Amino acid sequence: MKTLNFLLIAFFCSFACHSLESPPRDLKGYYDGPYVFIRENKVTVLRVSPGQQGPVYESKTLEGAPGQMTLKVFPDGEKAEGVRFEPFEVSLFDYSEEKQWQFRQPEKIFAISDIECSFANAVTILQAGGVIGQDYEWIFGQNHLVVNGDMFSRGLDMMALLWLLYKLDYEALQAGGKVHVTIGNHEAMNLKGDVRYVMERYLEFSEEVGISYKDLFGADTELGAWLRSKNTIVKIGRNLFVHAGISPQYLEWALDPQEVNDVVRQNLGKQTDELDEKARFVFGSTGPHWYRGMVFTEERYNPVWASDLPPILEFFDVDRVVVGHSKGETVFLLRDQQVVVIDVNHSRNFREGIARGLLIENLEGQEVLYKINDNGERLTITEKD
Repeated sequence: MKTLNFLLIAFFCSFACHSLESPPRDLKGYYDGPYVFIRENKVTVLRVSPGQQGPVYESKTLEGAPGQMTLKVFPDGEKAEGVRFEPFEVSLFDYSEEKQWQFRQPEKIFAISDIECSFANAVTILQAGGVIGQDYEWIFGQNHLVVNGDMFSRGLDMMALLWLLYKLDYEALQAGGKVHVTIGNHEAMNLKGDVRYVMERYLEFSEEVGISYKDLFGADTELGAWLRSKNTIVKIGRNLFVHAGISPQYLEWALDPQEVNDVVRQNLGKQTDELDEKARFVFGSTGPHWYRGMVFTEERYNPVWASDLPPILEFFDVDRVVVGHSKGETVFLLRDQQVVVIDVNHSRNFREGIARGLLIENLEGQEVLYKINDNGERLTITEKD
């Protein structure tokens, strides 16, 4: 395994070895971080950047209130051949647990799901949907963005994506809007150290810095604490957003959605044998992080059909459920338009011009649904056979 070079840097200083926007082509390694640990009155920041001899590890510990600190984030991808995504700044801010799970229908809701560590895929579709501008800034006003779970796993720009959503969370609140980051199965897996779908590079970093992967997102880290403040189930207008789906077993438990949100927050990071019976259901295969029966019809998924959905919709007092987790070719409707599926292959859909975002508009009190591609076109959503 290649050993990282160690270098202490000043917290607010930029990379001195090269230009931020156009690093020399002969640098070796990658960008990752920052990982921010907050313990008592000390803030420790870890990051990785390319160097002449390979990846360079950087660390700094400061004393003081984190709310006054600004970080620079360097995406690790290219938006075109040889043209990197620009870095951006993010200020740490005070946030609290999401004690509200129901929201009035704003003028617009934009929703994506299963972005899986891809900063590039997130930025391009959010720009196409009019959610962010060219400098990654919130331009969606008082509208709502839903990122419906599975930000983690399978990709190589995890930290830039998480920091972008953290940044937009703050900017949306300042504008009177809202970012909903719901917890999916991969958030639950990563925060408890289940690394089956995590790229090897992150595990190598964890080993080199001597911090377990689980602890990189512990409750004493800025992003780990921020994720633990988020909801699993969100209702906006007549739409229920949940990563995987709502199973018949959920109705048997008859759990209040806020209770589910609290159970998830309280147990993120715990192993299965540490959970009580209720938490085991919530985190289990028929819970809202994993249940696939709203999309897939094989018997092993215990599917619900159109005729089974009215009691579920009535329980939550909604017209439809918006889910990710179960991948389709594009954004589509199921079960007599009572289910909207928004999990897609983002990279393929970007290349082929296929829709990968959901827009819900409030037009004179009526909700109208569109699917959005990377040209920003509003397309009719159709029912899948």
